[in-house]
Amino acid sequence: MRSTTEVLKSFETAVERYLAELKNLDMSSLYKKQSEEEWSIGQMYVHLIQSALFLHLRNIEQCLSNEDSALNSGDEKTDLGR
Repeated sequence: MRSTTEVLKSFETAVERYLAELKNLDMSSLYKKQSEEEWSIGQMYVHLIQSALFLHLRNIEQCLSNEDSALNSGDEKTDLGR
């Protein structure tokens, strides 16, 4: 299992790459869809941002807090979760 530091570094690397790639796109590219059934690249970016903000980062904050409500199963945090 990867350490918290390794996971954070991987996350930061992914964010840097997404930002670098985003700079290469204009607005029409962000809106363009190959078909009605597919997402545009802009929709994918919005999905990733919202997932990070409202799911992943919220879960990280809960894990880092010392509140009992952060625990889902009623069990104690593991060593990696502390």
